[in-house]
Amino acid sequence: AIGGVLVTGSLWWVWQQDPGFDANHAALIEVSTGPGSVADRIARFSALVDRVRATPGVEQVATFGTQLLTRSYQVVSFKRPPGALRSHEQVVPIDVEFFSILGIHAVEGRLPTPEEWAADPTLAVVSEGVAHAYWPGQVAVGHLLEARTTTFRVVAVVRDARFATLDSKSYGQVYFPFRGVGIASAMLIKSRGSTDATLRAVLAEIRSFGPPLGATRASSL
Repeated sequence: AIGGVLVTGSLWWVWQQDPGFDANHAALIEVSTGPGSVADRIARFSALVDRVRATPGVEQVATFGTQLLTRSYQVVSFKRPPGALRSHEQVVPIDVEFFSILGIHAVEGRLPTPEEWAADPTLAVVSEGVAHAYWPGQVAVGHLLEARTTTFRVVAVVRDARFATLDSKSYGQVYFPFRGVGIASAMLIKSRGSTDATLRAVLAEIRSFGPPLGATRASSL
């Protein structure tokens, strides 16, 4: 009885947490793109994404290049301006449709259009935690984020999101345009109706595509 009460209480606590995004009608699929050159893997994955977009029940698809909903997250070292506070940033390379699928809105500045996002690889959107840590007391939009190989320009600020875990403080996020593909790539899908039914249809489409592509992880958010 005690165990049941504790489990029920834990589940209720999790259910009440706000992850900073809308998980309804959204699903996550990670795909192994198989062997070959980067160009070959990009071509395979792009062809698969086109077929997934046309799958009945799929409203939107966004691709991204990092792990979500795990305790692992991608880190990039940015040059910290004078007066910056200590912080941890989760780097999320994405297609800009990622924001609309998860209902993430700008609280400062303006989210780029898909055309703007695709045309300029130096754009960046940061979450409130990053904005506060890097430019305390300032407007973040217009500031530059300097990484080792690229300098990004902040065009919008969004809420912090909990993509790693619900039971700890959220990391701040730095979003920038997704370029290229690694050994595994991922898709975020928004469904028109039942998420489970849409997910099954998409997995069937991936299976019909055949090797070397294959889904390595699939779940509703």
